[in-house]
Amino acid sequence: MLTAASAFRSSRCAADSHHAAVHVYQFLGHVASTGVSPVTQWRRQRESRPFFSWLLRHDYIPINPFAKVKNIKVSQKIIQPFSQEGVLRLLACCDPATHKGGRGRAFPRARCPRLLENV
Repeated sequence: MLTAASAFRSSRCAADSHHAAVHVYQFLGHVASTGVSPVTQWRRQRESRPFFSWLLRHDYIPINPFAKVKNIKVSQKIIQPFSQEGVLRLLACCDPATHKGGRGRAFPRARCPRLLENV
């Protein structure tokens, strides 16, 4: 399997940052070719960047290959809040006669009182 470290290994003595960035783009291209989602590609880049910063800080490599590589753009996933009807359906699932059911009904009422003020 191609990793960020193995993609960079062949040029770790080179001082040309463009040459090093080419290896990072090869690694990112390999990750993309495996069919993973853009969020997973972004995460692989995000997880590899600090490792190479650490290698540079401890003088294992002469340059950081990620220094000139822009972050992968991913779209923001907007999570819609529950509607009042959805919250009421969740609360209906809690049995107030049990400890867990009572806690399950008390917590949403404490956290979002305006949503449940007419209930």
